[in-house]
Amino acid sequence: MNVIRILFHIFNALLLFHAAYFGIFGLWGLFRKRHVYADASRLRRFAVLIPARNEETVIGNLVDSIKETDYPAELLDTYVIVNHCSDNTGGIAKDRGARVIDCTADTRSKADVLRFAFDLLAADKSIDAYVVFDADNIVDTAFFTEVNKALDTGVPAVQCRRTGKSIRSNWIASCYEMYYAMQNAYFNHPRNAAGLSASVNGTGWAVTKDVIDSDGFAFDTITEDFEMTIRYAIDGHRVAYCSKALVYDEFTHDFRVSIIQRLRWTFGMVQCLKKFEGELIRKALRGSKQCFDAAMLDILPLVMLLTLFASALAYFVLEIPINFALFFLGLAVSFWAGMSLSALVAMLKSGSSVTKNIKGIIAFPVFILTWVPILIVCFFRRKVEWTPIKHDQAVSIKDEKNNQHEEDPTD
Repeated sequence: MNVIRILFHIFNALLLFHAAYFGIFGLWGLFRKRHVYADASRLRRFAVLIPARNEETVIGNLVDSIKETDYPAELLDTYVIVNHCSDNTGGIAKDRGARVIDCTADTRSKADVLRFAFDLLAADKSIDAYVVFDADNIVDTAFFTEVNKALDTGVPAVQCRRTGKSIRSNWIASCYEMYYAMQNAYFNHPRNAAGLSASVNGTGWAVTKDVIDSDGFAFDTITEDFEMTIRYAIDGHRVAYCSKALVYDEFTHDFRVSIIQRLRWTFGMVQCLKKFEGELIRKALRGSKQCFDAAMLDILPLVMLLTLFASALAYFVLEIPINFALFFLGLAVSFWAGMSLSALVAMLKSGSSVTKNIKGIIAFPVFILTWVPILIVCFFRRKVEWTPIKHDQAVSIKDEKNNQHEEDPTD
């Protein structure tokens, strides 16, 4: 039993190291100012790609918001990639001035749709970079100007700030705002300050055409954004974070849809863990700081599962004396206080409205706890299908700006 206890303490020390790595990095980031990129030396031509399946309710507002940005219209080509639609998505997009690409390939994920478009546009040498949005998004006026500034530093890819256009719906939508605020404040921002890579998170990201032409877009896990983060670390491509390039996303307000969505995210992370962790560790041991950081991120689902295992081992096997009721009461109170406080600080750091997100700040620990069974399932499930999520909140960029002004008149 003494040997088991020694191994248990070594095991706990490794888990503590992993937690401390992210914790210290996040705290350090709180004291770093958000990076402001200098004016760009030239204006790049962007091809804006929007994968869309049955998005007639929301697609028009996104195309309109792109047209209303302060970037020269002649340098923006908007392509709506119609993915086996049964509604009028393509017709509305065309009427609003977008070009429509009919995706005729068999598609199992958004990556398949994007690959179809990248292949189709490969011969167009006038394109400097691609920007990818989800169909339910709307974009801020300065979006492309800020992305162009970030690309002017020489980075091959940029992740922009993702915030919600539906955070007043209920506590679930507000919790998504917490999640992305924390990702930006505690992960993307400090890594950008340290010269490491931000995490690509689904929408509002840009990549140069040179990288797509040379590397392709051969991502085959169910979460192409997370795989892109890991693969770019392996290939030495840095992803910059641009907080002033803002994209508004529709966060779900349906708990069942949230479970399905997070199941897909987590399963994709587990896929990447199995597929890339060994290569990340090998490159980290050869001195790649970016791969070390990516390896720490990639192994996160396993660390979380092992933390649950270690807690059970301590109580049931090693018989470490614990007052069960007091232990879990203290754990619940400290977890709630710690997560809510962390979310509140992240909101303030990211510039998101605190007043609009009181429900989310209070409920965020519950949102995180519902991830525990999802995590466990994903390690033992063989397959998760990608399913489109219905979007129905038709909000224009003007409506979003007016809503912000009404609720935060001092901003």
